Amino acid sequence: MQNVPAGIAGLDVYFGGPSPKLTSICHKVMDKPVVVYVAGDSTVCDQYTNGYASWGQHLPQFFVSPVSVANYADSGESSGSFSGNSKLWGAIKANMKAGDWVLLEMGHNDKTTTQAKFQENMGGMATAAKAAGVNPVFVTPISRATGGCSGQLVTAQMDIPQTLKDLGKSMNIPVIDLTTATCNWFTTVGGAGAAKSGYYANGSDGTHTGPKGAQIYAGFVRDAIKANIPELAKYLRE
Repeated sequence: MQNVPAGIAGLDVYFGGPSPKLTSICHKVMDKPVVVYVAGDSTVCDQYTNGYASWGQHLPQFFVSPVSVANYADSGESSGSFSGNSKLWGAIKANMKAGDWVLLEMGHNDKTTTQAKFQENMGGMATAAKAAGVNPVFVTPISRATGGCSGQLVTAQMDIPQTLKDLGKSMNIPVIDLTTATCNWFTTVGGAGAAKSGYYANGSDGTHTGPKGAQIYAGFVRDAIKANIPELAKYLRE
């Protein structure tokens, strides 16, 4: 489904493969869903422009009932703007319940954020989640297809992926190192050439993925959950 305004109410349905053939569709309300909330920026949010997609958008296919993925990621958000937005983190806080999960990925728009403030923003969201009985997981940002593996993720203020890893260790919170996984992968398909191979949006965007890249990157998140977070991995599709 394309050309749909971001934030439209209802259910988004995506079909994959070269020739999908839908025979039927049905739905039912789950009595006690386990919600996996996703907090992030444009590399994570649901994309509705042709040629663009994100790993957060492709994540739901890997889970089975009773899990429901609620993607609150939004284009242009930093750790500060997201955590301070009543319609983003505020909405997650208002709806999350004990037993839910929240994947916290920020960094691409934190180039001018100080390390102390970044830790405060990310740690604050994780602390609020824990206080509600929700399980937080930090996710380091995807690598860019240009500018090397670190791209703009190592700034004058901090090494963003490493800061998240250290914060996770100090708070005893799982960390999915998506920066390293995506970097290691796209170097095998030609580095910056990955953008031109259709993995990044429109074959030219060095930051945002297209559907091919989003599918692969969502798979990296799934694999990390399977390997390191057994309490969440039990909900993964076989």
